[in-house]
Amino acid sequence: MKIGKVAKAQGIKGEIKLNLDIEFEKIKNLEAMTVGGKAFAVEKLENKPNGVFVKLCCVDDRNCAESLRGLDVEVERKDLQELAENEFYFEDLIGAKVVDEKGQEIGTIEDIEQYGAADVIVVNQNGRLYSVPFLNDIFIQFIPNNKVMIVDKESYNDMKVM
Repeated sequence: MKIGKVAKAQGIKGEIKLNLDIEFEKIKNLEAMTVGGKAFAVEKLENKPNGVFVKLCCVDDRNCAESLRGLDVEVERKDLQELAENEFYFEDLIGAKVVDEKGQEIGTIEDIEQYGAADVIVVNQNGRLYSVPFLNDIFIQFIPNNKVMIVDKESYNDMKVM
């Protein structure tokens, strides 16, 4: 499961800074991760005020760390902390049906785009893609077992952009 990207090398001993798509608490006990398709053991993982930093086994200098810049960081889902009730990972949303409060199907979630201010859900509605801010007023409830996202139809229609 993708959890983010390598932002940059940090220091001269091979540490890297991560841009995470997930809360640090969910990964704080990781022992391994895959960067750019290559598996690494995690020597140290820290959440500091200026970001999340990791020291990977066999990445021992700045040049090696710099070669990882921009690569995807993935982990085994089983290695993540358990989710609380009403929590889910973004990857769980992909392919979910979007329905209104009455259960009428609107479309399917195609993608999630992450921007600084707000995440955006991309919904395929009858072959047309609409971008909708991922806000609690619009996306009311996700039912993971059925892979269904319930939306407030009026708010959804007001906010969707092609």
